[in-house]
Amino acid sequence: MPNNYLNIIDIKALLGFDPVYMMIDQIHIDENNTYTGIKYVSANEPFFIGHFPNNPVLPGVLQIEAMFQTAIAAIRHQGNNKNKFPLLSGTKRVKFRKPVVPGDQLTIKITISDSISNGTFVDCSITSEDEITSEAQLEIEFIDSPFVHEQTQKINKEPFSSQQTKSHVEELNLIDIQKTIPHRYPFLFIDKAFIENGQSDKIESVRGLKNVTINEPYTLSRYKYDSYVSNTILIEIIAQVGCVGMLHIPRNKDKIIYFMSIDFASFFAPITPANRLAIHVELKSIKEKFGKCIGKIFNSNKLAAEVQFKFAIIKTE
Repeated sequence: MPNNYLNIIDIKALLGFDPVYMMIDQIHIDENNTYTGIKYVSANEPFFIGHFPNNPVLPGVLQIEAMFQTAIAAIRHQGNNKNKFPLLSGTKRVKFRKPVVPGDQLTIKITISDSISNGTFVDCSITSEDEITSEAQLEIEFIDSPFVHEQTQKINKEPFSSQQTKSHVEELNLIDIQKTIPHRYPFLFIDKAFIENGQSDKIESVRGLKNVTINEPYTLSRYKYDSYVSNTILIEIIAQVGCVGMLHIPRNKDKIIYFMSIDFASFFAPITPANRLAIHVELKSIKEKFGKCIGKIFNSNKLAAEVQFKFAIIKTE
């Protein structure tokens, strides 16, 4: 392995896990021991089929994934935490400044701080043609393993309590969801949605259902013998549920939603096959073109993830 350059074989070996989306093509190391990742964005990458058809834009969560992967490769190249599982435990101050499209070359720069309370904080930025596309601070932990396999597991038939299934809640199946938001396979991550006051012009909350099964090649990452949903994808799941609520409002028909920023994201438990996720999203501070969402993912009534983000509503051309 060269001292100043990491190729894709080196990077895969350093990551220690098999991501659902490999977001780094090479890493360069300068004389100051600074690591810079390079990502070449191609129209043939599978996520462009579903995000968004006829208007391909690199998902914001995959820019976060590119930052995360660069940081993990750098930390391990320095000889640290090679035998532990790398966990994205949180994000702060994520800002998306410019859309990324096929043909772009992304430069990922990271600054690794000292470890604090078993967590490593990494300041990250991505540029394309010398313009910043996104910035973030990531919190990364290295743990023995996040996966716990029980001999028996309760069948989760009802992801929502009976109090949450009210008569005025409108249920959307997959066909309804695809009529509402532009996301498609393989970048569509919700199976059902439930909207309170669905006929209203002011929707304040929306819920989603996501079944996680082993037959999801574009959803699951892998670590040794375990399959799991990466935490960046959990952010996308919450965002898609929020999109359903916002784009179900009649005045937002034929519009799309873009991430502007993620105020914070926190992750509390791994999501694996045979999990049934209940997603709760509150729509707050809604204005004509901008809004804020606070979303949570529950697995067997236990909080697995919480995200707060801001978005822009844009008319499609």
